[in-house]
Formats: sequence, C-alpha cells, structure tokens
Amino acid sequence: MLSIAPGALDHESGRTIPEHGGVNSLTRDAWLERAASRGGIARVFTSRHGLFIRVNPVRTGADGTDEDVTALRHVLVESDAIPKAEQERQLRASGLPIAALIDSAGASIHAWVRIDATTREEYHARREKVWAALPGFQIDKANKNPSRFSRCPGGLRGDGVQRLLAVNLGAPSFADWEAIHEDARDMTVASTFCAENEPDPPQLIEGILFRGAKMIIAGPSKSRKTWNLTDLAIAVSLGRPWCGFATRVSTVLYVNLEIARFSYRKRIRIVCEGRGFSPPDLTRFHVWNRRGKDNEIAQLADRLRRQAARVGADLIIIDPIYKTYGDREENSNTEMAQVLNELEKLAQDTSAAVLIAAHFPKGNLTGRDAIDRVAGASVFGRDPDALLIMTPHEQPDAFTVSPILRDLPPQPEFVIQWTTQHFERIAADPKSIQGRDHKPGSSSRGEPAFMPGSYRAMFSTMPPLANSANPDESAVIAYIAEKLAEAGKDSSKAVSVFTTIRRPERGILVFDRTAKTWKGVNHVA
Repeated sequence: MLSIAPGALDHESGRTIPEHGGVNSLTRDAWLERAASRGGIARVFTSRHGLFIRVNPVRTGADGTDEDVTALRHVLVESDAIPKAEQERQLRASGLPIAALIDSAGASIHAWVRIDATTREEYHARREKVWAALPGFQIDKANKNPSRFSRCPGGLRGDGVQRLLAVNLGAPSFADWEAIHEDARDMTVASTFCAENEPDPPQLIEGILFRGAKMIIAGPSKSRKTWNLTDLAIAVSLGRPWCGFATRVSTVLYVNLEIARFSYRKRIRIVCEGRGFSPPDLTRFHVWNRRGKDNEIAQLADRLRRQAARVGADLIIIDPIYKTYGDREENSNTEMAQVLNELEKLAQDTSAAVLIAAHFPKGNLTGRDAIDRVAGASVFGRDPDALLIMTPHEQPDAFTVSPILRDLPPQPEFVIQWTTQHFERIAADPKSIQGRDHKPGSSSRGEPAFMPGSYRAMFSTMPPLANSANPDESAVIAYIAEKLAEAGKDSSKAVSVFTTIRRPERGILVFDRTAKTWKGVNHVA
C-alpha cells in the first residue's frame, strides 16, 4: 500500500506537513486509477502546499508509524544546505542505487535510495553507509526512519510543480553499489596514498604481533601449544612479558573449542601460579567455552564479531583451529584458504589480532625450511603476518622458536623450555634441534648441519644483486658464499643454497624483473 497525503500548513511552526498524519493508503493501481479519472494526481487533492508520499509501502489502515512499514526498500536523502543544482550533481555522480530523483519544488532534491533491508537494524546500518558515501552533501539527518515522507511528483507547491527527474540511477542494487563502493574506497592513487600519515597499529607483542594481524603458533603434537597460548593470553591481558617479548595491556578473547571447562579453568590457575599472577586480576582475559558446539568457521566468525565488539577485544585466540573446518579437507589449499580468509575478514572487521595454533605432520622435519613444517595445506605457512615455528630442541622439554614475520623486522630464533607450569626463554643454541643430520664422519657432539630455517634470517635482507649463469661472475653467489662463511658454514654450497632460497614459496628472495636483480623480501633501501 502507498501512503499519499496533501500538504497542510502547520500554523505553530509555519512548516508544511502531511495532512492528518498522512494516513491515506491505497494500492499503487488504485492511486493510478484515481489520478487518471481526475486528470492527474494533483487534482485528487485541493491543497497547493504540495503532496507527500511515504518512501516505503505500509499496511492497510496505517496510522503513520514505522511499525506500519511492510518493506524496508528505501531511505530518503535530501539537503536544504547546498544549492539544488549541486545536490542533483552529487546525487547523480554518487553511483548510489537511486530508485527515484524528485525535485521538491522547494529548496531540495529528494533521492529515494534503494537499500532493500531485511531488518530494522540492517536498515539503519545501510542508511549510515549511504550517508557516509555523501560527505559533502550536508544531509538532513531527520530522514532516518523508514516511514519518512518525500515529495510526491505531480503535486502543486505554490506556483511550482513537484517533478520526477529520473528513475533507476546508479548501481542496480544496494549490494552492487556496496561492492563497487568498497572497491573504490580501497583504490588510491599512489601519490595520495604515500602522502597519508597513517599511524602504525599498536604492537600487542613487541616485535612480533600488531593489532589487526594474523598469527599462527605451530608445533608438533603434544608440544603444549594450548598451555603456551594460555600463557600468552594471560601475559597480554596484563601487559607482562611473554617469551622474552614485552606486551601491551590488551583485551583478549580466548575461544576454547576443545578443553573441558573444569580442565581449562585449572590450566589458567596453574599458569597464574607459576607466573606469580592472581586470577582475580584477569579482568581483560575473556574465555568463551564452545566445546561440543557447532563451530564451523563461517558461523563462528559471525558470532565472534559480536562477541569481540561486546568485550572490545584486541586479540582473539581460536584454539584449536581444526575444530572450525567443518567438512573441509586440511590438505586442500582451496578449502584452507576459505578458513584463513574468514580469519582475515574477522581481523579486518574487528581490528583485533587473530591467533591460532597449527600442528606438524609426523616424522623428522628438520630437513625442511621452518615455513614448510606446518601440517596440511601450504597456505598455513604463507598466509599469516606472524608465524612462530616450535621445533623440538636437543634439551628436554625445549623448543627452538623460529619467527617468520611479514611486516615487522626479522627476529632471531630463540629457545623456550617447559617449567612444569609455563614456558620460559632459556639461553641455548637455537640450531641444536632434535633429529638434525650431522656431517658424515662427525659424532653426535660435532657441529650440527646447517638448518634451512636459518636461511631466512641470513638472506631475507639481501640488497639488490645481479646473478649470472657463471657462478664466478654472480654477485648473488658471492654474497651468499660470504654469509655462509661468516656463519662458519661451507661457502662452496652457495649455488645450491641459492637454488633453494630463490624458490617463490620460500618467501626469502624476490626477483626484480625491471632491474634484473635479486633481493631479500625484507630488504629496505
């Protein structure tokens, strides 16, 4: 039903308002038939104060409230603060899905923007997006509810006529406009982009993790990853050091998908006891116990957005991540990319860092580069902004931790050891890891073979250098040989090392096709 009403002069305010609250409602066809029989919609009424029409359909017998609206199709946009010609120009250029553009025969142009909301909450959220897309329009923000009146084309307003200027401008739907608008917002001319002074996000773990980033801690089965994540969550919530790194006091949301409530409660208490902390002080550490519930990642992420907003989370920890896979296959890059994309959108939408744990496959992995030790699809090693690889150390209950960082300066490998209640950083050789092959003829006490994981620390900052088919003429080979020698390694292996680290999936070197040079991914000119 369409609600149309003649204008009436309100003597107290001097403004024109819909007569009797605008309760006249008929079907579209009935209004058209009535207008045709009387020679136009203006002749249906006698008022020369114009005609009003609600921007959304209403139920029969409507009395003018938002509850009468039967479909949340349109939001009304108008302004009295800028010239009409400029209003029309901005509206036509906006790309918004404008169902109707109407000259009010007064100071404003009315735009019915199609938003097709399904709930009142979605209506207001989409209205805010529409308003934000017109920053210079000086919108009349009284037009915020779905039962608003607009000027009806054909009505007489003094000596003027309210006119329909255009229909179906811009994007075909709100969804199409939103996609186009998001793309346009993310695209910036480089000169403008570089001129912006956007501050770096705060680092929750100094040198390792910043707010809004994604992080994975990976290790073999039964390497106490949940204990380590709990220790990290407690430390960050209190602003205390973790594994030798300073932390920033932050609100943590820990999503416990596996450990029974009573058991996880004990773990928190045990870690606090070992650290000398008091559980009553953990007011910034929120635990969301979801063992035994449906935790498929897409559904969980929607719930997490709401929970993160409710508590103001700076860091979201999901443990363990495999519980969110649903029917997805862990070894599928495509399907695991879906999981990681959901985590990226979660971090983007909440501005919180997102941290998960991953595991190693079975077997001796010391021959692999650290980034390749994570089980399942290779995207686990390539996707996160921070990746901490926990490789078993020669010392008992100890692990070499290899940090692999995308946006922060490289961090050296270090060793942590379990102390019955938590991990502590210890002074030990990070290269002394379990299962490493030794050189032929050497004893187990001899110098351990070079671990591929340390290639990244050695070569990811390599300056731009040219390569040659003749190794003796290659600046790249010369640089690698020099670095190997400085590390006490066999410099004659420079060519084979280059063959390894030049592979794109290693994420160590990149090739500049314009300059015809190789350089480290973390090199800063």
